[in-house]
Amino acid sequence: MYATGKSQIANNEASPDLGKPISIHRRRKLDWRHFGVVVLMGSFTTLAPLAYGLYRYYVGYTHHGLVASQAWSRPWYSVSLLGTFAFGVFTLYLFNRSRYYITIRNNGVHIHTNTTMSIPWSVICGLSHNTVQPNFLELNLQPISRAYLFLENGTRLQLDHKVENFDILLSLLKRAIYPQQSKKIQEYFISGKWVEFGAVEVHLSGIKYQSRLLPWRQIRRIRINSGFLMVELANLTHLRIPVIKIVNLELLLQLIHTDSDQ
Repeated sequence: MYATGKSQIANNEASPDLGKPISIHRRRKLDWRHFGVVVLMGSFTTLAPLAYGLYRYYVGYTHHGLVASQAWSRPWYSVSLLGTFAFGVFTLYLFNRSRYYITIRNNGVHIHTNTTMSIPWSVICGLSHNTVQPNFLELNLQPISRAYLFLENGTRLQLDHKVENFDILLSLLKRAIYPQQSKKIQEYFISGKWVEFGAVEVHLSGIKYQSRLLPWRQIRRIRINSGFLMVELANLTHLRIPVIKIVNLELLLQLIHTDSDQ
């Protein structure tokens, strides 16, 4: 990115003072529908193999004796044991995820998982996010969102999109990150340096993506469509760039439009 610096991420033992909390976003709790799915999954992976194993034991014992009953039922007991282990691991995963929440503070952000990361705004250099609308048999499923924080030391942190008021969380992050980064971007761009927006780089001479340089004179229009940055070229072709690969998308569009107006 256009700015570098030593990371100031800290854990609970040496947490910087990030000021008063502004907003807390906890992971959404399981409703009765999701809870029922978990119970059914647990029953299917543990009780169903066990019940069938007992049935095989009964059939084998009544028709062929003890040896046959044990041989017929033992594999299903093993399946039930493996299912119990898998269900236990999944339940532990759900428990750990339920403890996840994000706190926006005056001077930074706390990300609470098994430990707490305290991140000052000064070491956060970017944000990328997108929302896709999956379809199944022409039916629209629940939209899926992804978001990442980018730090000056190159670290990328994925944010859990299942926290409450995820859109508000993104708005608060942009409000805190974009003003400072916008000033740096303008300074680098005006001075003739390449400005990196994740997978996309911008310069006074044009745009670069995957080592392909597109001079401004070859670009007709740039727009967002279905989770892609569409770069329409003068030869009537276009370049599709996933917006999730672009850091600070709004600042990129602002810079492009500002440059095109001059």
